[in-house]
Amino acid sequence: MEPGGLFFKYSDIKLEENMEASFSLNSPGANCSSNSAFGPNECCLQFGVGIDATVHAVLPKELTKDAVMTTKVSAWYKGWIPLWDSMTCKICGEPCNACPSISQYLPSVFPCQPQPTPDCPIPAGSVNEKASVTLPVDVQKTVAGSKATVTYSLTRADGSIVTSGEIFAKDLIKKEASAQDSRRPEAQRVREAETKQKRVDEHMRSACNLHAHSILMLRNVDLEEDGPTTVSRLLSSFAFLSMPGAVLLLVLYVVVMTVTLG
Repeated sequence: MEPGGLFFKYSDIKLEENMEASFSLNSPGANCSSNSAFGPNECCLQFGVGIDATVHAVLPKELTKDAVMTTKVSAWYKGWIPLWDSMTCKICGEPCNACPSISQYLPSVFPCQPQPTPDCPIPAGSVNEKASVTLPVDVQKTVAGSKATVTYSLTRADGSIVTSGEIFAKDLIKKEASAQDSRRPEAQRVREAETKQKRVDEHMRSACNLHAHSILMLRNVDLEEDGPTTVSRLLSSFAFLSMPGAVLLLVLYVVVMTVTLG
């Protein structure tokens, strides 16, 4: 079975006047089906294969400490756990302490750690950088079936946009050939299917418990005071629990917790 890959494509890229940005990929592990003014697009990056990237950028005006990067993420982790986050950080001068909400449930996969930023100001000028990146093979199992849409915008103190755009990414799962699959006994395939369904049911119950507990904990929170992060978490939990099969588990969970907590 060949190694799978991570597919990505970008769209709606905007740059401020006189700004330039482009990149290139050089590796048999990077297969792209289209190109844009910024470089290759609609690419599949193989796990476990080194990928050489070259980035060119021209910044017409320096970035000060008031420049802010805003990122919004809408995703399905493992294909069935909905995630929705909005994070904002200064682009320079201080560490970025924003954390995705899933980090509280899966800290080993999505660690919540301060991310360093460069010193301020970031001077105007051109940048040409080369880097080699390898997507770890062990990460593939962790993100199998996941997909995400990320929108970002970098703005100056006056609200003007330096750059913005959207990126879509998903895991590409390589399946065994059907001929190999058909050679397995029917009883074995049935057992494997039942085992897989049981695991899905267990994960679904765990996810329902987490989302229901989140709603229960936030039921008396002042949403206007707590801001968009709390609202997004609440709406994400409601969206998940509105799925077929999850409503009954939500009712049972709320009844049990209400009786327990009085």
